[in-house]
Amino acid sequence: MAALGFVGGEILTAQKLTVDEYIPDAPLIGSDGELTPGARRIFGGWYDLFTDSEGCFTKDSAANFIQACCGDKPLAHDARISGLFVHDGDGDGKLLREEFLTFYHLGSRGEKARAVRENLKAFNVRPDLKKLSEVEDGASVPVAELPRYFMPRD
Repeated sequence: MAALGFVGGEILTAQKLTVDEYIPDAPLIGSDGELTPGARRIFGGWYDLFTDSEGCFTKDSAANFIQACCGDKPLAHDARISGLFVHDGDGDGKLLREEFLTFYHLGSRGEKARAVRENLKAFNVRPDLKKLSEVEDGASVPVAELPRYFMPRD
């Protein structure tokens, strides 16, 4: 840190840089009326991420999902959880992968399409359905020019 001119006890503040660039929305629903492969991959990944240790997507899983998406942890009787579990076909309190995908399939087609796009944004998925972690920066710098490469040696 001294190489950068910082002294002990100094407070650093980091800020996320938001780059506004126009990226057209990729379709979530294909010409066949089904979720596109990209949308299935993203929504299926969310299902996998929030299933419990037994591989089940429960109401607790839904609460954790909503908290990650919206920032607030809903109560068990929250309308958002109830709306999701309308798709629980066998009524066992556990959503199957296809039931979760059905929720997003219906939401992507109807009045909730904007909310689906907001969910994607909350999970750092661009409008073209690429995760920000998957996007390669076109301006790559050689490793030898990065500060972490030459600072420890000086």
